[in-house]
Amino acid sequence: MNTAMGPASYLQVHVIADSEEYGKIVRVQRSGGVEDVSQIKEWLASAAGMLAAEWPRGGSAEKYEETVLVNDDGVQHDGYALPCSYLHIVNDSCVGHARLTECFEGFGGSAAAATYVIVQKNSRGKKLGTKLMTLLETEARRLGYHYVYLWTKTAVGFYEKLAYSICERVSLHRPCLKMLKETQLTGLEAMLASRMKRISAQSDKQATSSPSPGASKVPEDVAGADDVWMRKRLVEELPSRAVSLDALLHQLRSAVEGGAVVPGSTSSGAWVYQVVPVPWQRQIGPSCGLAALRMVRDHFVAVSDAAEGLPQMPSLLHEARERGFSKDGEIFDATNLVSLADQVCGLDCKLYSFSQTTPQDMLESLRRGDLYIIPYDSHSGSKQPCTAQGRSAHYGVVIGLLFQPSQSITHVDDEHGGCLRPCASDDVAMDGAETLLVIQHSVSSNLAIAKYDAFLASNQQLEMVDASRFGGHVQLNLKDHLLLIKGLA
Repeated sequence: MNTAMGPASYLQVHVIADSEEYGKIVRVQRSGGVEDVSQIKEWLASAAGMLAAEWPRGGSAEKYEETVLVNDDGVQHDGYALPCSYLHIVNDSCVGHARLTECFEGFGGSAAAATYVIVQKNSRGKKLGTKLMTLLETEARRLGYHYVYLWTKTAVGFYEKLAYSICERVSLHRPCLKMLKETQLTGLEAMLASRMKRISAQSDKQATSSPSPGASKVPEDVAGADDVWMRKRLVEELPSRAVSLDALLHQLRSAVEGGAVVPGSTSSGAWVYQVVPVPWQRQIGPSCGLAALRMVRDHFVAVSDAAEGLPQMPSLLHEARERGFSKDGEIFDATNLVSLADQVCGLDCKLYSFSQTTPQDMLESLRRGDLYIIPYDSHSGSKQPCTAQGRSAHYGVVIGLLFQPSQSITHVDDEHGGCLRPCASDDVAMDGAETLLVIQHSVSSNLAIAKYDAFLASNQQLEMVDASRFGGHVQLNLKDHLLLIKGLA
């Protein structure tokens, strides 16, 4: 009784929502050992007929049933896989369909796409489409996705009422990196970061911006060139994660051994470090500035004696939107980030000139327990500094620095490796020593470690916004700015 799937494979439906007013939403999936029933076949045939009538270029109803409603390939979730079809059932009849599939969100975060969304013509006008989309978003959130994307020709107004906004085109092709575990991905990122450092040392030509993976072209038989792409954020932020000193020192040691960070350096002595463990948070969407503020605030709350009496911080994203600073977390003006730090996060934060802030200034601030947030252009993978005129602008938290003093160092930190020594009082005078900034960013837990001069040069050429993502009317005010945060206000 199965339908074109082989003798050992069956169809099964799972009810994910049921209400007297709207009917029920069921998820269609394959299952081994459960016999199909005629009612399921009728629902599938009805949904396939709706799809073929609405989008005839996709083929016959039979083809839709075989390639859209039932699919072998996909991303596994709790015993079933995406892409997955969801049917809206009212009075035992299928009146609507939507499909959830994984897609690639280029800003950061995990995303799914809602495709083949349709309500039967004689059932429209009853808010069934709204209910179907709401439940589809709930399912996407349950599966761990942070955004839902879709495209449409004629229903832009409908989706805008559901809080979707027009965005850039994204790829529905599953990235191979999504198959890796977190530990595997972190290791691969570290390896690629090391390679990028060597490449950038050879030529800065690699630093110019290139087309984002998020802008790759979707096949025309899936989305037409005249379709309008839209998206909706489902999750504002992810929880912060504590970072140990040992983990930081491991990355510092890896960075300076073998001269990968400082190619051409003639000094072979030990490196002096000053570093502050700060909780790490992965960003969702283009919200690196907001994530940087959260990391800094979490740190100062953790070390504050009065942390228990602090009120809960309001939603940073909501406050940024209410003030007109941002649409989806992006902050193009450093003065706006200072306002959020002061008025929302309750931080003692001031704006300073990057070019007038020396490595010695940063060292003394770090020794006092202060932190910096700096904007700079970053390579898409490693987040090392580059020069892309602001089109790859990113915020990072300066949690430490490394330098090699002119005098010989006889004692090193043997516990953490023979190339490092913690900063002592007699190291405070740096005397023009070569300095590396240690930047914690919100794309991955791998630090961005590079010369102070490289971060400064990157900051000094922040001139323009990536118009392909944010529009050409947006002004960038990040050049020669950095934020000094001295703690809770």
